[in-house]
Amino acid sequence: MDQIILIRHGESTFNRAGRFQGQSDAAELTELGRRQAQAAGRWLAGTEVARVVASPLLRAAQTAALVADGLGYPRAAIASDPRLMEVDLGHWAGRERDEIEHAEPALYRTWVERPYDLCLAGRFPVRELHRRLESFCDEVHQHEGTSVIVAHRGPIAALIVKLMRRPPREHGRRPSDPGSVTMLQGDGPASNRVYRLLCVNVRPRLGDTSGSPQPPGSRPGFAPQGE
Repeated sequence: MDQIILIRHGESTFNRAGRFQGQSDAAELTELGRRQAQAAGRWLAGTEVARVVASPLLRAAQTAALVADGLGYPRAAIASDPRLMEVDLGHWAGRERDEIEHAEPALYRTWVERPYDLCLAGRFPVRELHRRLESFCDEVHQHEGTSVIVAHRGPIAALIVKLMRRPPREHGRRPSDPGSVTMLQGDGPASNRVYRLLCVNVRPRLGDTSGSPQPPGSRPGFAPQGE
């Protein structure tokens, strides 16, 4: 049996400005984002963690360091894995969402409603993300104990779908707010391990040392605790 803890990076400067981030590394955590990361670490304090792995993008690396502090996990031991980088949104990265919605309304609507089918300049960014994470998921199956993975909304959505063996077009149906925690538990042998959601999009209270989370977020039609 193993457990996967997925943490989305805290609020970034691009989040606050309403900009697409993609693989741009120009964004860093805001003060709120740092507090969100610290709150996640406090909420998870006492968890026995086998490893912490994070996207190398600055906003995720900053979050991972603050979460590790709360866990009592050494920052120097955090593994950086480029497969956890955000979906590559090409020319959208760094541009305001309102700008893209106005300039490319059909593509923007596909991104919002059917992200797995989005095609930008002949590429399917979300499908590329899913392929990139295949080898990472294979490695996850081999790990025992609790793994903390600090990444972005896109990779977290893809990992949930892939680890739960759900259809890829369910990508993005479960929310993942900045600084939120999602947990999955895997049962069975590594060769045939099945994961189920324990909680999704839990947002630990800022400044609360009691470990009490806010209620998990949800979207209409999707129960916060999954299937």
